Amino acid sequence: MDGSATKTLLAGRARFTSWPRETSSCKSRSAARVEAIEKAYRLLLRSKLNTTQALEKMRGTLSHSEDVLTLIRFVESAERGLTK
Repeated sequence: MDGSATKTLLAGRARFTSWPRETSSCKSRSAARVEAIEKAYRLLLRSKLNTTQALEKMRGTLSHSEDVLTLIRFVESAERGLTK
């Protein structure tokens, strides 16, 4: 299977018959990504740090995650700031 769902056509409609199964390494990578994003949001929105301090702490502790770096770039490029 190529990673997409297998589908069957019935009367002109696509009906999904099976979904690809995730491997354990894929699940663990996904879990690690979600955990890094959750930590970044906690720092940014729930900590008592201001935005600049939170971004610096995120860079220092979570810079291994491309998702977190994307979040950092987004916040830094926001022209109208960030509402907490």
